Amino acid sequence: MKKIILLSLMLLLHCVPAVAADDNKITTTKIKDTKILENQITDNGKQCIDNTMNKVFDSYKGVHYNVAYNQPIRSMGIPGYWAKISGSVDHNYKVDIQKVNSTSPNYVANLEVNFDYVFSQVYTTKAEAETSNSIAKTTTDNYKFKLAYKDGNWIVTDAKKYDSLLGKWFTIEAKDIYEVLKCKYESH
Repeated sequence: MKKIILLSLMLLLHCVPAVAADDNKITTTKIKDTKILENQITDNGKQCIDNTMNKVFDSYKGVHYNVAYNQPIRSMGIPGYWAKISGSVDHNYKVDIQKVNSTSPNYVANLEVNFDYVFSQVYTTKAEAETSNSIAKTTTDNYKFKLAYKDGNWIVTDAKKYDSLLGKWFTIEAKDIYEVLKCKYESH
């Protein structure tokens, strides 16, 4: 009986390192799989944002501007005038994607984009403003989008715009980055 107990103990001691080694292999495999998944989600987010931004940049190809008439402000002695306005999205946007410690969403992305406005000098006629290439003023507004990774998609959860003329931040209604940033000027 002693021999059987001793043999059983030896067999058990021999098996424990093998079981522990198998547990380590499982844990190592799970860590590697988690890292691969994290990299895939992060890469997917960057690619999704890059694709959207490339679509935005494409919308600005060509010559685009608006010519607008500004009503006189008689109380201030300012006559009515025509001006050309154009703008574009800066290609140097910033993206930060990170895993967060919450159950949903597990990943968030922050996108920061600058939009440069160009204002022409003021003119008394529409034709003068339309043919003008002289710049009177430029300003840069800033957009910040927060996205969350939910059900395999990147969804805008928050959007803000810094209006450089007013000098303050505004929360904007944004479901789609492209719709906010695409060219809204007339094509010429």
